[in-house]
Amino acid sequence: MSILTTKIGADPQPCPRTSHPIPTHQPPLTTHHLPLTIRVRVTREGWGWLLLTGILLATGLYKGINLISFLGMGMAATWLIHLISTGRGLRKLGLRRWTNGWVFAQTPFILSHEIINHGRRPQFGLSLEDRGAAHFWSWFIPKLEKGEKIQFHTEMALPRRGLYDWQPTGLRTGFPFGLVERCLSARAEKEFVVLPRLGRLHRGALRRMLFHGSPSLGQSRTNPRRHPAAQSDFHGLRAFRSGDSPHWIHWRTSARLGELMVREFEETPNDNLTILLDAWLPANVEQNAQNRLEHAVTLAATICWEWCREPGNRLVLGIADKSPLVVQGETGQDLCLRTLRSLATVTGHTTPDVIQLAASMRSTLPPGPILVLTTSPGKLQTTMEKEFHRPVTCINVSNLADLDFFEW
Repeated sequence: MSILTTKIGADPQPCPRTSHPIPTHQPPLTTHHLPLTIRVRVTREGWGWLLLTGILLATGLYKGINLISFLGMGMAATWLIHLISTGRGLRKLGLRRWTNGWVFAQTPFILSHEIINHGRRPQFGLSLEDRGAAHFWSWFIPKLEKGEKIQFHTEMALPRRGLYDWQPTGLRTGFPFGLVERCLSARAEKEFVVLPRLGRLHRGALRRMLFHGSPSLGQSRTNPRRHPAAQSDFHGLRAFRSGDSPHWIHWRTSARLGELMVREFEETPNDNLTILLDAWLPANVEQNAQNRLEHAVTLAATICWEWCREPGNRLVLGIADKSPLVVQGETGQDLCLRTLRSLATVTGHTTPDVIQLAASMRSTLPPGPILVLTTSPGKLQTTMEKEFHRPVTCINVSNLADLDFFEW
C-alpha cells in the first residue's frame, strides 16, 4: 500500500489511476456539499486538567492560600478559553473523498481525499481519519493555509464484495493544548457497493462451448429490424411487398424491369446471451460451499463484464437467490454496472426458486444461447431445457481452474 500527499494552491491535480480493462468511472464516494456535523470531545488530558484544577481550587479555598486558588482559577480560565477557541474554523473547511473507478473485491484501487480551507485564517493541528469495516487511515496536517487544498491518495483493496460499511470521514483538531477536541464529520450520500472480483475470460473458447449447446449463436435475429445504419448490409434486390418502406425502392432497376424493386438487407449477426445463476447453498454452510458460490458469482460477473464490452447485443441475467432477480438490457456500461451491482449482493439460499425465475425469464429471452451457472449437485440442465424449451448449457461451478475459458 502506498500513500501520496499533494499540496495544491489552485486547481487539484488529477488522481493517479490504476490500469483497468475498460476505462469507466464509479459514482464517486464523496462527502462534498453534505451537511457537516461538529461535536466537541474532552480528551483524557482535558479531564486530567479539570481534575487538577478542582484539586487546586478546593485546596486553596479550604486552606485559605490565595496563590493556589489563583493558580486553579488560571487553569480553569485556560481550559474555558481552549474550549471556546479550538477548531472554530472547522465549518469553513471543505471535505471530499472519491475513488478512481469501480471498486472490485480483492483488487487495488485509489482512494482520494481532499481538504480545502475556505476560511480567512489558517488552521493548525488537523487530523484526518477515514475508516470502514476493513480499513483505517489517518493523516496529520500541521498547518492548512487560507485557500489551500491538500489531497491524499491511498492505494487499498477491500476483501469482500457487497455493501461496505464506510464510516463518516472525520477531521479533528485539539490545537494548541489538546485538552478539548472539536471534530467535523460528513457521511457519503449513497451506499457504497464493492463489486465482485473479476477474472479473465477467453470469449472465443466460451462461444465455442455455447455454440454446441445452442446452434443459434451468431445467426440473425428472429425479427430483423431495418434502419439507416443497415445500408452497409445491403446484399440484393427483390420485388416490392406490402409493408416495405418507399425509401428502400431501387428506382433505376424498377424502371428497367417495369415493377417496383426494393433493396434487401441482411441483419448483422448478434451475440446475445442469457445467464442464469443458481445461488444454492447447503443447509450447513461450509467454507467449501461458500467458495463455490463465490466462484459462481465471479464467473457470472466476468462474463457480464466481457459481454458488455461490445455494445448493441442483448444480455439477460437471472439470479436465483432468496429473492429472485432479473436484469436485462442492451450491452454497454450502464447494463454492466447494473449486473455487477446485482451480483455483488448475492447471499445464497438453501432453496432458491429456480423454476419460478426461469418462468419469469421465458418471455424476455432474446435469441441466442442460454448459460446456467450452478453450485448445486443436481442435474439442472434438463430441467431448464424443459422450462425454456430451448437448448441450455449448464456449468457446475466447483473449481474455476477446471474451466478452459476462464483464468484469474
